[in-house]
Amino acid sequence: MSKVSIIVPNHNYGKYIHETIESIISQSYKDIELIIVDDASIDNSKDVILDYAESDSRIIPLILEKNIGVSAALNKGIKIASGDYVCFIASDDLMERCRIEKQVKFLNNNVDVDVLSGCYIEFFENQTVHSRLHGYKKNGLVVNNSERGCVFEACTAMFKLKTIIHIGMFYDGIKCEDWYMQLKLKEFNSTIHHMNSLNTFKRTHDKNSHLQFSESIDDKLKISNMFPKWKKNLITSSIRQEQFKFIKSHQYIKTFKYFFYSFPYGIRAYMLPQLIKTLCATIFFDFIKK
Repeated sequence: MSKVSIIVPNHNYGKYIHETIESIISQSYKDIELIIVDDASIDNSKDVILDYAESDSRIIPLILEKNIGVSAALNKGIKIASGDYVCFIASDDLMERCRIEKQVKFLNNNVDVDVLSGCYIEFFENQTVHSRLHGYKKNGLVVNNSERGCVFEACTAMFKLKTIIHIGMFYDGIKCEDWYMQLKLKEFNSTIHHMNSLNTFKRTHDKNSHLQFSESIDDKLKISNMFPKWKKNLITSSIRQEQFKFIKSHQYIKTFKYFFYSFPYGIRAYMLPQLIKTLCATIFFDFIKK
């Protein structure tokens, strides 16, 4: 029976982490270890984690005294993981009950696949669920020829542990850890398969790290420098993505700020029509809603 290591990095999410833990220990597949890396939280996270660890021997708490960031925290978990496969999930997200069982079955039957991704649904602070499935668009082999960075949702994926170790784990000191990891998978020609079914519930609230746009763009520019042959496309894509997020949240000054990020990279001519098109569409739909 294949063992699965599930690594949960946590920093001050004591409000949510008990739900995440419950969704993992109640999985239909039982041969798991849950490694929770608490990154020097100052809320009640430590107490919640240790209480669960006392009642379930599959839970391995790793309590850090000094904050080291999400990438380094994930690497701490990887180093002590003993599973054949590994999943990473945020301490405010939830797993669908049969997720691990389905993914293990697939990977055991398809030994050439390094990564198996799936779909997620967003839900919000008030428990409202966004009904649209997010993720790669179709079943089958994911053609990782994209130079945009992410081609699948990391929170939905199961990886061979040896694959993660082979690509060098995560890069310490950056917050866009999934972006970096997927580029490393591309660099090493890893085989990625997508299962077009729901396996994760992703919580959205005002403290989500993926909503910290200004920090995100700086990290993506840093990562782009690590992959020089894809640098221009990576920068173009990351700046465009951040612009679209700002437009949708009506932060128009920041939208144009990140347009000017494109100046050193010679991509202004590409960015401007994209920017104008998205801005006009957003204003039009806002007008229709009124």
